Amino acid sequence: MGEEARFIRLGSWQLQPRVELSESYDSNVYATPSQEEDDFITRLTPTVRLQSDWSVHQVVLEAGADLGWYQDFSDEDYQDYYLRNSNRIEVLRGNNILTDVILRHGHEARSSPNDIGLSEEPLPYDDVRGSLGYEHSIGVVSLLVDVAAERVTYGDTDAIGGGTLDNSYYDRDVREGGIKLTYAREQTSQAYFSARLIETDYDDSTLGGRADRDSSGYNLALGIKKNLSDIWVLDAYVGYSPRSFSDSSLEDISGADAIAFGAKALWNPTRLTSVIGNFDRTTYETTEAGASLMVHTMFALRAEHKLTESLVVDANLGYAFDDYVGSDREDDIYTFGLGAAYYFTKLFSVRAGYNYFERSSSLDFDDYTKHLATVQFRVNY
Repeated sequence: MGEEARFIRLGSWQLQPRVELSESYDSNVYATPSQEEDDFITRLTPTVRLQSDWSVHQVVLEAGADLGWYQDFSDEDYQDYYLRNSNRIEVLRGNNILTDVILRHGHEARSSPNDIGLSEEPLPYDDVRGSLGYEHSIGVVSLLVDVAAERVTYGDTDAIGGGTLDNSYYDRDVREGGIKLTYAREQTSQAYFSARLIETDYDDSTLGGRADRDSSGYNLALGIKKNLSDIWVLDAYVGYSPRSFSDSSLEDISGADAIAFGAKALWNPTRLTSVIGNFDRTTYETTEAGASLMVHTMFALRAEHKLTESLVVDANLGYAFDDYVGSDREDDIYTFGLGAAYYFTKLFSVRAGYNYFERSSSLDFDDYTKHLATVQFRVNY
């Protein structure tokens, strides 16, 4: 049950502002297996989207922030933000130039596998990504050719017990490019094939005697998106993503470890109820000692039901398995949540929710459980 798309018209532009203010109780701020610390967190997340409404060409400008303040542990405060611009320029009928640039400043959550656990404060990073593509369409077939580049840098942080942590060993450049061939007989049905080359270069991943994490590889994917009926929508793909590493101590990704797949299904059994299932298997960069990549397999299920015109209840259930290739580390992650939202008007709503998180790791010091209770106020178009 998606929200109705609303906007403020500014001439030939559409403006969509949104702001959320929430107060949460976190039972385990540092996501530790013992000596848990709890706290209250105030969070403010404003976003704005400005989109052109022209007969040809399209320009989209977006900006947003995620600001968090802890009542007792102020070192955990964060100020994340992003800026984005994406454009579609029609050069000839059926031929478009596509550009997309995004700048993001964020931090690694304490529950993230990339959180090093030795820092007094969350690990901050800056991520800049840009892409340029050319799209050519002939009837029901379209071809997209694009290139992209990404720069990720991590800031230094204060170490527990004194001193400074140099986190530059995780700084990296990612370059990729490829093609995507799409067959769309109608708006509600399409199939696609994509092939991409990818290369990752770290500035100095060997800092402190670590392994050289430079790598190269490719991604192949075959997928389908289809409205099976008025109540079923399916989006699924299968792929193969091998990776070779410069350092012989890191295990190359091939065979079963390189198989990627995913499926997302939307089921609307009634006009008041929606159920979304998501199943995905992919790989992520990691700095875990001895591991080349993390293979992440997850399943998630979410249900929403409209009890009245103003009251919507929801529930979610999830499981993930993280396998660190080349390392003995394996993690099982369980999530569960309940919530209810009340819409005073189409613009203003309040939501209360509870979420449970648990990570069971083969490394005991990476286990944790967390309870998170939140009250959220939202104003949006």
